[in-house]
Amino acid sequence: MKPPGPGPARAPLPRLCQRPEVDSSKAGVPSARGTARPFPTIAGVIRVDRVALRGLKARGHHGVFPKEREEGQTFLVDLVLGLDTRPAAADDDLTRTVHYGIVAEEVVAVVEGEPVNLIETLAERIAQTCLKHEAVQEVEVCVHKPDAPITVPFDDVTVTITRSRV
Repeated sequence: MKPPGPGPARAPLPRLCQRPEVDSSKAGVPSARGTARPFPTIAGVIRVDRVALRGLKARGHHGVFPKEREEGQTFLVDLVLGLDTRPAAADDDLTRTVHYGIVAEEVVAVVEGEPVNLIETLAERIAQTCLKHEAVQEVEVCVHKPDAPITVPFDDVTVTITRSRV
């Protein structure tokens, strides 16, 4: 049997994205939300800085089973807050950024608070709590439920959501 040859010549595939990076502050894009300067963009997508909090730990009573509601379990939360850190960095001023210590306390309070059936609902509540901070433009929330009631061996169950003001 003869191995397949190179086959017929193919035309090169066109590049799917040929748009150069565009910095909105140089392109005359109107400012976002009444700020003095616009958020920089690449091809119309907002670029923001990131502040991450990993492994926030709290005990909650979330789940659909009575045992989960009665006994509770440990939940872990990872956050990535999207914001423009330039004003705070320029003035070295905490009031011009997000106070991640306060965010951490608020997120733990949500986990320890009113029980919900689904970690999807918990993640949404956490996201909305984070977006109440004026500097935060977007947030990624990952809720870990390492002790989920699953009958087979596993390491973790997570739900990850992204929410933004835009």
